[in-house]
Amino acid sequence: QQQQLLYGTSPGSLHLLGSSPITTQLNSASTSGDFYMYQAADGQWLFLHPLNLRCLLHMYGSYAACPAIVTGKLLEMEGIVQDEASRRRWKFLSHLPLQGSFSLGEVEFLQPPVTPDQLAPFAEELSVRDRRRKRRAEAARRESRREAAAAAAAQKARQGPTAAELKAMPRLGSDCGQAGNSGVNVEIEGLTA
Repeated sequence: QQQQLLYGTSPGSLHLLGSSPITTQLNSASTSGDFYMYQAADGQWLFLHPLNLRCLLHMYGSYAACPAIVTGKLLEMEGIVQDEASRRRWKFLSHLPLQGSFSLGEVEFLQPPVTPDQLAPFAEELSVRDRRRKRRAEAARRESRREAAAAAAAQKARQGPTAAELKAMPRLGSDCGQAGNSGVNVEIEGLTA
């Protein structure tokens, strides 16, 4: 059985709401079959990333002590389509239908306030994720620049010659030597003219 709460969001931040059954293990059901989770306040299928859940569990000691509402700056959204493997991996999301799309959002906590000392046990994993985000952002910028350059080259190729280039070209039928013979030999399919 899952509990979900809905709450309004404010611009510029993400409110995630949770339910608090009494249990201390991430991704395992309490005796009543409930799982602890945080979902976007507006009801969309955006759930708090398991790394953030582990941080909260470390800070508060148990799910029962965790705050009902957390607010954070969204750092990364990971889009996922529910399948049997994701159901096994994230049991707290097993209520979502197969082939249903949902997202896991990693946040930088704003409320409750979090100190670096509280995040110290997760520092390595958080820095690995941060470096990966930066690499992805840089790769996206490079790809965007490549696409813009390719689009500009394609646009230039479609434009054709400029007015100055057209004026510099010889005109057809201009007087270039003897009448009917330009002084150039042209061979067409083995015939010489």
